[in-house]
Amino acid sequence: MRRAGVPMLLAFATATAAGCSQRDVSATAGPTTSPVAKRATPSATQSTAPKPSQGGTFDRPKLGVRLNWPSGWTEQTSKDFVLLLSRDGADEAGGEKPSISLDVPDLPPHIPGMIPIGSVRGGYLDDLRKSVGRIQTTDATPPPVPAAASRLVRSTWTDSAGRQRQETALLMVHADRVYILRARSATPDEPGVRAAFDEIVRSLKWTK
Repeated sequence: MRRAGVPMLLAFATATAAGCSQRDVSATAGPTTSPVAKRATPSATQSTAPKPSQGGTFDRPKLGVRLNWPSGWTEQTSKDFVLLLSRDGADEAGGEKPSISLDVPDLPPHIPGMIPIGSVRGGYLDDLRKSVGRIQTTDATPPPVPAAASRLVRSTWTDSAGRQRQETALLMVHADRVYILRARSATPDEPGVRAAFDEIVRSLKWTK
């Protein structure tokens, strides 16, 4: 978590760029299984293909947010996000699946209620540039999110293999917290990923 100089606004803007998330260890730990002495051999008529996910619910009372994700997306363990979803199916070229993530950054000491959404946007984009390099950014009208200041930002770039990639981020400030919901994919995969992202946004509820 980086912190800037004395002015609180700059300190906040830099801190939000750090992408340092609050995490609940119990929520990110993988499931435990008991050892199996002998594994049954599938019969010739038994399918061994993985079943598609049926979707799920993220509910974190400490963070004051609940949302649902649609079928076709599976929760992954992550050290960087409080929630990370990847799309079921084969990897993209280069091995990176489309993903949707939720980040709730740690914030430095600040005056309660003084989190400018413009500073959140600037910090988020600074962090993205440091991660992927040069980007092109477009601001769009954010979807309605009750009791929150919000911005919707779409960024595109070319990765090291020459592939066109995009990230759409909904930046929100609610109850003195910052929430960043991201959808990232190769540009050709954007329509399907955006549909899932929009469905998640519509399901979002504040619990604090």
